[in-house]
Amino acid sequence: MVDSTSLNEQSLGEFFRDRVHGSLRHLHLNLSQDVEFYLVNLLIHFSTTDKLYDRSENGEVKDIALVEMLLNAHILPSQQVPILKKMGDVSLYISGFFSDSLFKKMINLDYYIKMGNYAYASLSHLMTTPFSKGIKPLFHELAEKFIPLVEVISGIADETHLKADQNLLKVYERWLTLGTDKDKKRLMSQGLIPNELLKGLLEQ
Repeated sequence: MVDSTSLNEQSLGEFFRDRVHGSLRHLHLNLSQDVEFYLVNLLIHFSTTDKLYDRSENGEVKDIALVEMLLNAHILPSQQVPILKKMGDVSLYISGFFSDSLFKKMINLDYYIKMGNYAYASLSHLMTTPFSKGIKPLFHELAEKFIPLVEVISGIADETHLKADQNLLKVYERWLTLGTDKDKKRLMSQGLIPNELLKGLLEQ
């Protein structure tokens, strides 16, 4: 469980780096240093739960639709790279973190895996300029090892009791609206850290 005590003793980077290394050893999986670093930063990024959401013009929380990202990546060439990166990152995190919740849904785990793989593979193909060629292997490896990376995240979620049930996102939506202590404690007990809490911990 990620709680305030563990985060005071370890930075988020150290916490997730240790868990990534442990999961890799358990799975006997070798990754490049760049992909390990990317994975640690992805876990840090999504530890603030609002990263899994978009907001409407009215400020209302809404789910991130991968198919909408895919469409935007095709019709907005100037924003193609950041859109595909977000699409890959969201797919990877949800596939690992919420895999148990996806099995009974119409949009299932296989869908997220295919969308994430497509996003990272597309990014690899787009890295053609002298400036971007250096990160081409990163996205290629993310695409090629997408399923093992899902296993890494899932293993970390199991080990640290971060695995979320299918109602947890609704708890977060309610917390955004009402801000109750009960919902905040539920989120914290699952390792999901509301932004205001994370900000306070990192400032200590």
